[in-house]
Amino acid sequence: GSWRGELDRLLRSNPAIAHNAYGFDCHVWRAAGLPEPQSWIDTLPLARRRGLPGSLDKIGSYLYKKGKDKEGQHAMKILSFPDKLGRMRPVTAPLLTRCIQYCVRDVVLLHAAWRDELHTAWNTIDDDILHVDTIINERGFCFDRDLAEQLAATHRGVVARLCDDLPLSQEDLRSRNKLLAWLNTNGLEILDVRRATLEE
Repeated sequence: GSWRGELDRLLRSNPAIAHNAYGFDCHVWRAAGLPEPQSWIDTLPLARRRGLPGSLDKIGSYLYKKGKDKEGQHAMKILSFPDKLGRMRPVTAPLLTRCIQYCVRDVVLLHAAWRDELHTAWNTIDDDILHVDTIINERGFCFDRDLAEQLAATHRGVVARLCDDLPLSQEDLRSRNKLLAWLNTNGLEILDVRRATLEE
């Protein structure tokens, strides 16, 4: 539609500014197939350069005595997680309105913080370090999936053999209270199952 063309025109010659852009916004943006901006500016490291808090909520509270929209944040969580039966909640007009208001409040806070403080942390002496950090974050790191699966399988085997030798289930081993109760009934009276306690 026309809005998409206008957005594409603006972003071809302008950066997109977002808080935690490299950790969240740019990935969601690309997954949605939206036009790629000229570049991304992540204000999270810029806030830390300025000695400000890392979260946008705390930045807003510190600079303007006004943080994120708490009611809108609650509405976002309602729509983001399933209920106790595993069902996603329906998107109702009131919930959607609260989510939109939450996003608008975020934009207003970030715009003000960029105007008043964060823009001064852009183009500084350690930009090269920040650039390298950005490249590494976008590239990711190598992960040996086969090795990880082998290690997980080995761990499951060790736990299963341990349970074969004890009157305990794997669920019991994962339960602090059940494990403590079993140890106490077998003559080992301890208050916790931390490694340091067990090694004593």
